[in-house]
Amino acid sequence: MRALHPGVKTAVEVHPEAVTNPQMALASYAEDVLELRRSRADYIAVAASSSPAAVMGKAAELIRGDRLLLVVDPSDKASVRGVTLPSGMGLIYREKSGQARLTNQGR
Repeated sequence: MRALHPGVKTAVEVHPEAVTNPQMALASYAEDVLELRRSRADYIAVAASSSPAAVMGKAAELIRGDRLLLVVDPSDKASVRGVTLPSGMGLIYREKSGQARLTNQGR
């Protein structure tokens, strides 16, 4: 992909357990956040479904720099309201299930 589109930015999404319980995530999902830090992915996205604040703090410790994205469900906006994101961390909202997907024409 990088050969065809050198300017494209990529992200790898991992389960929250990859941050909160790395051994279980490695065994269950084959996800290793420490290994991802050395990858060529531009961003590491951590899904934070149940307690974004807890996942966010641990993720910021493991993934340094401005490569970290916290992925939350749009219905959970209240759970991240008032929480200060660490410097360099991005916040994105997961697409609502059942909603029409965006296309090039429907941005």
